[in-house]
Amino acid sequence: MLQLPFKGHEDYVLSVAFSPDGEHIVSGSSDKTIRLWNAKTGRMLQLPFEGHESWVRSVAFSPDGKCIVSGSSDKTIRLWDTKTGKMLQPPFEGHKNLILSVSFSPDGKHIVSGSCDKTIRLWDIETGKMLQPPFESQEDLVLSVAFSPDGKHIVSGSDNKIQLWDIKTGEMLQPPLEGHKDWVWSVAFSPDGKHIVSGSRDKTIRLWDTKTRKMLQPPLEGHEDCVRSVAFSPDGRWIVSGSDDNKVQLWDAKTGQMLWPSFEGHKDHVLSVAFSQDGKCIVSGSSDKTIRLWDIETKEMLQLALENHSSWVQSTLFSLYGKFIVPGSMLERQHLILFSPHPKHALIDDTELLHDITPLSQSKLVEMTSSGWLCIGPKNKMLLWIPPIYHLFWYSPITHMIIPVPDSLLDLSNMAHGSSWELCYLKET
Repeated sequence: MLQLPFKGHEDYVLSVAFSPDGEHIVSGSSDKTIRLWNAKTGRMLQLPFEGHESWVRSVAFSPDGKCIVSGSSDKTIRLWDTKTGKMLQPPFEGHKNLILSVSFSPDGKHIVSGSCDKTIRLWDIETGKMLQPPFESQEDLVLSVAFSPDGKHIVSGSDNKIQLWDIKTGEMLQPPLEGHKDWVWSVAFSPDGKHIVSGSRDKTIRLWDTKTRKMLQPPLEGHEDCVRSVAFSPDGRWIVSGSDDNKVQLWDAKTGQMLWPSFEGHKDHVLSVAFSQDGKCIVSGSSDKTIRLWDIETKEMLQLALENHSSWVQSTLFSLYGKFIVPGSMLERQHLILFSPHPKHALIDDTELLHDITPLSQSKLVEMTSSGWLCIGPKNKMLLWIPPIYHLFWYSPITHMIIPVPDSLLDLSNMAHGSSWELCYLKET
């Protein structure tokens, strides 16, 4: 491991990518900046790329390495000059919610983006305008997008399925690729375009045939938590995956077998992984605030990055245990909400509400319906209603921690509908 760490970000690393020549690494962070690093020395090459007003969730190099694209929670896409770190033009605007994924087309002329507004959008990098109306994903958040190697199709990952889109028509090709049992957090084409790899919150990786839309083999199992990121090696022989189990794993794309024990070193979720262009190295970004570079041949860590950063809260989910509702931050776990015991406050039946809740070790204490209601326990009792604009914050694959320690009281005495809060929602018949 080199002595010089990659230092600079002030928050978590959400996305990493190698430059086409393998000389540089770009990173996007919840500190709202993009940073460019020398892959060999671990040094930052210039000042941070600044302009986004919220978390930078996805970054990618153009095929010629001259530009970097970024997608952010501020609902904008920005195009940057790699050498100067300056924006090449005004932000690309159009999405109505968080942008989770961006990617360049193989010819470098277009950008595709996926968003929590349930759309996929195709952009012209010269004008910054959309090339056609948004591709509508109906009821599903678009978590990941990628171009096919021939540039004719886009693959997207959403709730528990994968969809292929025709770029010319904007139409979704049927049938979707179905098999995952939970959110599909990452998708990627093989270099020859014949296969798709997907990683999911169901802890599995799956390989698909693009023509038949069928799985090529049983799911690749081995991770102990959500698979956050997947990628093919440049020659298509290997697949790398990063998971919330803090591990980076290498797989044989043909057999589906683990090539050797996982690369271990991260102390928290591995949010992003990528191969170098020569296929000899893997870069990973994590919520432990580090970027790490791994040598595939020696199976050793080459560099350690992004240390000594401040905390970051990516998403919030109300979870219930005992009488506590907890914003599900991955770091700032002290901001807890306790139901007030005052008899005049709205939650007067808390004993009846909570008596059938399972122990903390059994997850999914609170689930959100498609209408936005947080329902608790096996009887799905309605607890709180969340406006659609905040759905991703409250219900996110990242969030699963419940801390039963009170901090602040939730005063329900002035709620508009009084103590009968369930009556404010008219169930569909």
